[in-house]
Amino acid sequence: ISPKYANDTEWAYVNISTGCDNFCTFCVVPYARGREKSRSKEDILYEVEHLVSKGYEDIMLVGQNVNSWGLDRKTKFKLRTGSRHKIPFAKLLREIHEIDGVKKMNFISSNPFDFTKDLIDTLSLPKVDRHLHVAVQSGDNEILRKMNRRHTIEDFRGLVDKIKETVPDISFGTDI
Repeated sequence: ISPKYANDTEWAYVNISTGCDNFCTFCVVPYARGREKSRSKEDILYEVEHLVSKGYEDIMLVGQNVNSWGLDRKTKFKLRTGSRHKIPFAKLLREIHEIDGVKKMNFISSNPFDFTKDLIDTLSLPKVDRHLHVAVQSGDNEILRKMNRRHTIEDFRGLVDKIKETVPDISFGTDI
C-alpha cells in the first residue's frame, strides 16, 4: 500500500513477479533477487479483490519486468516489440479491469523490448492509467548494446509512436 500522490491517488501495490532473467550488464537484480518467477494468476486476482474489499480502487502491478509475467524463459526471449503474440500479462490486465471496484490500474516496470501489439491494445482499456513508465535506459544504441538491452532507440521511438496511435492522451516516464 502506498501513500497518496499529489493527485490524491492512493495506489495499492501488488507484486506479480520477483527476480529477473534479463541480466542487463550493470544490473544486480538477477543476482540479488534470483531468476524471474511469476505469481499465480489466482493469487494475484485474490489479492486485488481483497484490496478492493478494503476500499482500495487503484491497483499498481509491480515486478522487475511485468510484461513477461507468466511466460516461460524460451518464449519471453523470442518476443519482439509489436509482435502479434498474445501474452499472459495483457490477459491479466483485462481480468483485473473486469473486477468491480477497481477504478484505475497501472504497472511498473516494463521493458520496451517485450511490448507486444496485444499489450499495446490493452492500454486503451478505460481503467488503465494514462501515464506509462517504460525503461529506455539510454538514447544511444551503442550504450544499449553494451548494457545488454534487447532494443534500440529506434525500437523505443517506434513503440512510443504505436502506443500514442492507440492511446493518444497517454504520457510517459522512463529510466535513463
